[in-house]
Amino acid sequence: MSNRPCILVLLLLLAGCASAESLLEKNQTLTTLSSQREAVLDQLLKASHAPGGAATAGQPDLMTLEIRRAELEDSLAQLSQEAAVAGRDADDPANAVAFFRIATVAAWQARLATVDDLAAEGLALCAANGQGDRLAFKPRDCSLMLIAPPLAANDELVLRWQDGGDSVVAEEPAFWQGLFTGFADNAEVLLADTAEVQQAAVPAEFKAGLRQRTFQLYCNAAGAFVELRLRTATPEAAEALVAGRNQQVAAQILAIGGGARCPDAL
Repeated sequence: MSNRPCILVLLLLLAGCASAESLLEKNQTLTTLSSQREAVLDQLLKASHAPGGAATAGQPDLMTLEIRRAELEDSLAQLSQEAAVAGRDADDPANAVAFFRIATVAAWQARLATVDDLAAEGLALCAANGQGDRLAFKPRDCSLMLIAPPLAANDELVLRWQDGGDSVVAEEPAFWQGLFTGFADNAEVLLADTAEVQQAAVPAEFKAGLRQRTFQLYCNAAGAFVELRLRTATPEAAEALVAGRNQQVAAQILAIGGGARCPDAL
């Protein structure tokens, strides 16, 4: 299989219930900016494999794409800040939660360090309005805030893989050891979150999509371990570097995937 994973962006999960005009507008802005950023990331990956990052026919060059990505992430960062303020000012709890869902996902897409804090603030509102059950009130919005932090952390690891995977640093076992540990840790968090979401009143396709993404995180960890094994003298040395956790990862891939192989492009 190919061990170069892709960004896990849940565009199908971005849409939540929105009623206020400003909420509808921010929701649409989030969907548009996230879709545009994902397209740019796809182009960046292709351009990075071209000689010298040169543009291919009909495609912008690497520098142009990096500038565009930065512009989109700046816009997403601004959207996150605005939505968080709107969430704190909202009188309607349902709208407040929806604003925090927008703020959290926008922060994720903007690669901000505020993802965890925004998700926690939004989930506190979910719990306060759900009689202690944080996924009972606005289950789709609240579920998305629950799973955003590990998915955002995964995306950062994927970008580190893509940026460093072809460089000198990638010849160091420590590079792949760090990626494996990060992917495995995030997969475990997402697995626990998935169990909670399975009990929530969210659409079946949401649950199925989340299960597939948990599978992909474990596959990312497996891919990193393969790269680590290639850079250690013996299998035992690679095992020692990850404290044997690769066996746990392999077991989860089998359990979640039902025997399916990790996809060629994660």
